[in-house]
Amino acid sequence: MAILPSVPVAKAPLEQRRNAAYEGMVQLINRPKGTGRLDEDFDSSDLVLIRMANAGVVNAAIDAWRRVVAPSRSTGR
Repeated sequence: MAILPSVPVAKAPLEQRRNAAYEGMVQLINRPKGTGRLDEDFDSSDLVLIRMANAGVVNAAIDAWRRVVAPSRSTGR
C-alpha cells in the first residue's frame, strides 16, 4: 500500500513554486539586512503581511468597476 503525499499530485508543482518564491523572498530580505540597509527586526512574515494586504486591495479594486458601471447601465447611458 502506497503512502499518499500530503499535497495532492496536481498541486505539487504549485507548492514547489510557492516554496521557491518564499526562499527567494527570504534571500531578498537577508541581503539588505546583512548590509544594515534593512532593520534587523524585519522578518519574512512582515513581507507576507504586506503581500496579503496588497491582495486584498487588488481584490477590492477588481469588483469596484462593477459598482461604477452598474448605475450607468441601469439608466441606459
